[in-house]
Amino acid sequence: MIRMYYQTDSNYVEDCLGVFVYDKTNSQLIQPQPYLIKKSSLTEHPFFEFQNSSNATDYRFIIHNVCTSSTAFNVYFDDVQIGPKTSSKNSTITDWVSYTPTGTWVTNTSYVGKYRVNGDSIDIDITVMTSGVPDVGALVINLPVGLTIDVSKFSDTSLSNYNLLGSTSLFDAGATGSYTSSVLGIQSTTSVIPTYDRGDMGLSNINYNLPFNFGAGDRVRIRAFGIPIVGRSSGTQIADIYTGRKVAFSAPMGSGNHTSSGSSQTVTSWGTTAIDDVSGWDSGTGTYTFKASGTYRIDVLGAFNANATGYRYWNIRVNNTTNYSVGYSSGSTNLITSGSLTLNFNAGDTLVLQAFQNSGGNLAYSTEGRLSISRLDSPNQILASEKVVDIFESNSGVLS
Repeated sequence: MIRMYYQTDSNYVEDCLGVFVYDKTNSQLIQPQPYLIKKSSLTEHPFFEFQNSSNATDYRFIIHNVCTSSTAFNVYFDDVQIGPKTSSKNSTITDWVSYTPTGTWVTNTSYVGKYRVNGDSIDIDITVMTSGVPDVGALVINLPVGLTIDVSKFSDTSLSNYNLLGSTSLFDAGATGSYTSSVLGIQSTTSVIPTYDRGDMGLSNINYNLPFNFGAGDRVRIRAFGIPIVGRSSGTQIADIYTGRKVAFSAPMGSGNHTSSGSSQTVTSWGTTAIDDVSGWDSGTGTYTFKASGTYRIDVLGAFNANATGYRYWNIRVNNTTNYSVGYSSGSTNLITSGSLTLNFNAGDTLVLQAFQNSGGNLAYSTEGRLSISRLDSPNQILASEKVVDIFESNSGVLS
């Protein structure tokens, strides 16, 4: 892992310098991931990852000009560090996800369920409902497709329904009664079996006629937390190396007047700037200059005075060439409108806010307006050694 601080001047060309490592022991040039240096007038703190050879004892650190630009520029480096990467671990906990369970009861039976991943385990909440007499035989319920119980994580590793996972409650609509002192056990590594307590006779499986005759309106509900799953771990490596500079800006609109019906005009009347972390704002021209490349969220809030004719909107203009319209409104009320965009910007890009209206004459906009810009915080990059994992749902089940 290579860590450093750097800053570029305004003449630097994006991605003109690359970071490399030369393995002298094996005479091999290594290209880290990522390796290109971005343009930024802020102090950046990137990370570059490379895989070292097992027998290498001597390396050279290289910064190479990979572009053909003849323009002179300055790049300032400080505190360059090369060493092993320290991985941070954390547990993955997802939101509850709906799915349709399946089970041995099919006739007059419907299932609804939810589950979530909780580290190396899953939590489940399932309700089985009968509209008449179900199938003969014990009720067994399958786990979501693709999930297998890791029996090795139980103190008793035998596959037995005495490895209790959670609780079961039963509701008898005919007798308006319920059984709550029931438990959930393992049927197989991919299914669970709800049981009920028969007192001195121990646990018994739930059947179409036990502990009561199931019919219309009856229900079985199971809840279980911490069912260990094969292939999952509570030590998930996370991307925790965000050290980027916070970039935020916000300024209120001043009192202004749009004087060209049917066209856009730049808003140049602004109040006192509330925040401008990197001094990118020119209040005289209403221009914001981005000091560092990245992904930014742009928020616009504004209103024109009431006018029954035409419509109006706000126009985000980038580099005096590209327009993004937000906050469309029409009607006779003094309506406050808002809009937001998420866009990628390079260092040196500019943004102005323009107003559009076609009322047929001059139309003032009110002082409730505001322009806000914020850089979205995230890790500097997803490193080559990190894993990106997702869960996808299809019509036939859940693929993990």
